Amino acid sequence: MNGIATLPRASVSAPAPWWNESKQVALVRRTAAKDCNPDEFDLFTAVCRDLGLSPLRRQIYAFVFNKNDEALRQLTLVVGIDGARSIAARSGNYRPDDQEPQWVFRDDLKDALTNPHGIEKCTVGIYHRPTRADGFQRIVHTVYWDEFAPLVTRADTDAYEWVPTGKFYADGHPKAGKEIHRRQLRDGAAGREVLRLDPNKTQWIRAGRNQLAKCAEMGALRKGWPEDLSRLVVEEETHRAEAIELNAEEYGLTPSQMVEKADADARLERIGGPALLATFDDAGTLERVAHGKFADRVDAHTQNLAPKAVAIFADRNRAALQEFWAHNKTDALALKRLLEQRAAVPA
Repeated sequence: MNGIATLPRASVSAPAPWWNESKQVALVRRTAAKDCNPDEFDLFTAVCRDLGLSPLRRQIYAFVFNKNDEALRQLTLVVGIDGARSIAARSGNYRPDDQEPQWVFRDDLKDALTNPHGIEKCTVGIYHRPTRADGFQRIVHTVYWDEFAPLVTRADTDAYEWVPTGKFYADGHPKAGKEIHRRQLRDGAAGREVLRLDPNKTQWIRAGRNQLAKCAEMGALRKGWPEDLSRLVVEEETHRAEAIELNAEEYGLTPSQMVEKADADARLERIGGPALLATFDDAGTLERVAHGKFADRVDAHTQNLAPKAVAIFADRNRAALQEFWAHNKTDALALKRLLEQRAAVPA
């Protein structure tokens, strides 16, 4: 004998599923599923049971969009990418990809606020086999940046103020009885809003390539295991919807209207952002000038013009000047005074 005692190995048993333990059910109800109503919680629990996932292990989440509007309320079940992989792995018919994600970058898409790396799309693959008797085949899925990146229309924080709406939170709401306030732009700040990645989704700003790759991988996993994963999304796939909902609340639009606004904002951003059409020559040639540069452009153009020429310029661009006032009242009024001074004939 070598004098070293050999201890019997303790038997390790799998923990009881959380849905069979009343205390754990109550814990999940209070924490991971706190936004769910009774029907939504029953559905969430049933899906967890079917897939063998635990919200306490951060394998699955219950996201409720538009939770304060019964007409638009929607439950979305979200898994972490590792949770989706574990579902596939338990089948015995999954193998992770042996290739790096395939990226397509374009210089013309690079924008410090909306797409720092200039990503157009990402393709990710996984290996799947129908049965254990079959060979593995690679399944790929491609996603596009402009379909998943959480873009919002925002100015800097100091451009906003909170104003009362005259409406009050309903009974049952955490702020029941208190007046609802809405964030709006301060006077003169309209031209400061630009399309940008949601500042609250910092991973899209710091690690956008990895975020998009998760969306692509989840699409490939759904193709291989549609019965288990067709009703689930990974968290990264919900971020655009969250951004659209946030914009919808602030602008008073429905989510579908907000999607249209986001697409329109993206198209404007590709051609230089919101702009005005004005003419700076006698031929009447129209020139597209960004909102933020309009006042400086007019100032530079009229600086050395004769008073009569300034008056003609202002009359010719009356529509553009009125539109500029609608977007930025403070700067427009200052520009109006400047043109009036320059058009005045010296006594």
